[in-house]
Amino acid sequence: MNAVVFYDQNGNGKIDSDELVRFPGVQLNVGNLRGNAAPNGTVSVAGVPAGIQTLLVSEDSLPPYYVTDAPMSVQVPQETASEVPVPITLPIGANTQNVYMAFGDSITVGDGSTDGTGYRGPLATQLQAFFGAATITNQGIEATRSLAGAERIASTFAGNTCPPTSPTDPPVPCTPAFVLIHYGTNDWNESACRDAPPCYTITSLQTIVETVKNSTSHPFLATIIPVNVGYDERVPPQRETWVHNQDALIRQLAAQEGVVLVDLEAAFLKAFADNGGDYQVYFTDHVHPSDLGYQLMAKTFFEAITQPNSSVAAGLQAFSLRPPGPSSTFPNP
Repeated sequence: MNAVVFYDQNGNGKIDSDELVRFPGVQLNVGNLRGNAAPNGTVSVAGVPAGIQTLLVSEDSLPPYYVTDAPMSVQVPQETASEVPVPITLPIGANTQNVYMAFGDSITVGDGSTDGTGYRGPLATQLQAFFGAATITNQGIEATRSLAGAERIASTFAGNTCPPTSPTDPPVPCTPAFVLIHYGTNDWNESACRDAPPCYTITSLQTIVETVKNSTSHPFLATIIPVNVGYDERVPPQRETWVHNQDALIRQLAAQEGVVLVDLEAAFLKAFADNGGDYQVYFTDHVHPSDLGYQLMAKTFFEAITQPNSSVAAGLQAFSLRPPGPSSTFPNP
């Protein structure tokens, strides 16, 4: 039996000409037999007995937030040589398909990168190669803090735009299906946050996450990347400790909100260790990554976006959960 696992954007169960997204690695189960999708989304399951068979998609093998329809009945052998279309859907309401909005400060903007796209450029390339379609929009604002992010997330989400098909046309509105959140680096610069953490960082991130969720979009919440300790007086060792403590709370927030964590801090610390402790090559100044650092960010976001649901669930269960509740769950002076 041959099938193809595709993103059914309009929910009609058919592969339409504009539905380009496929799902590598997704597992199909037909009776006691199974097969995994190739990079182009096709699956071949050999030895399936003749007759009407039930086809199931393993939900644990889907990327985060995507869902599968009810079990399908398929005729074996197939009546035609074409592959059985296996639809996968994404609950996003009227939001724009395959659009990822990058939301944050100057690191999201890409300051310090050679081409000015930071992690967004390499991530878009990776996602397009993996899924078949992806657009990443830049909603980073330099020198902003998480509190400003919480204040602007609703209007930014509603006003997000994508490049037009023709360079002579104006940008087109595109409410994102996903939001990539990396905020908090600049909160250290406010004495109230530096001296009395977590200050407003966690409650601001919680507001951002919940606004995204309430807008029928899907958040990927990143931990704050480490800083380039010792570069100058702006990055004393105490700042790195502050980042580490905030990130511990961000991990708890991701678990409490049931959203996907993008653990950038863990990825950077591992890279530092693998590089013999040389962390300066990952930065261009006190906080902004070099091209190497941005590539690491892109890789970490890519893995979080494409990893199977089973990995996401395991990660969430590894955190110590606080009881569900409003923003006051986290201390805020």
